[in-house]
Amino acid sequence: MVWKPLYYILLVNPLREWMLTLKVTQIGKGITFKPEFDVFGDGRVFIGNNVQLFDLFINSVNAEVHIDDNAFFGHRVMLITGNHDYTLLGLERQANVSGKDIHIGEGAWIGSGSIILGGVTVGRHAVIAAGSVVVKDIPEYWIAGGVPARNIKPIIK
Repeated sequence: MVWKPLYYILLVNPLREWMLTLKVTQIGKGITFKPEFDVFGDGRVFIGNNVQLFDLFINSVNAEVHIDDNAFFGHRVMLITGNHDYTLLGLERQANVSGKDIHIGEGAWIGSGSIILGGVTVGRHAVIAAGSVVVKDIPEYWIAGGVPARNIKPIIK
């Protein structure tokens, strides 16, 4: 068992949990995250129970992010709802942002370094291979991976 100093248990953990409540709309119970976890945008983020976030980055600009119960993420995963209009130039391009919702299904496992773009639903218990860029929906109980991610095979139960 790793020993944690008393100040960590009494001060740091409650402070981290309180900071998490400032960044999301709804938080379930049993959440695991690291200090590097961050939310940018409107804060319309809904997190279920027993979710492992670690150092996840969520960009929730002009859209919602839903993470269902028991989903878990590897390190340095990004959920990016926002998109800039590439036909615009300069500050106009920076200011004009649209967004599409992201939904991560119950029990889904998102591998380290993956990027999930707006408009995507990752189905229940799906697995996304590390380093993937997900640009389209992934069905329930499927393994997907690559850049862009494609369905590789169903998960056999």
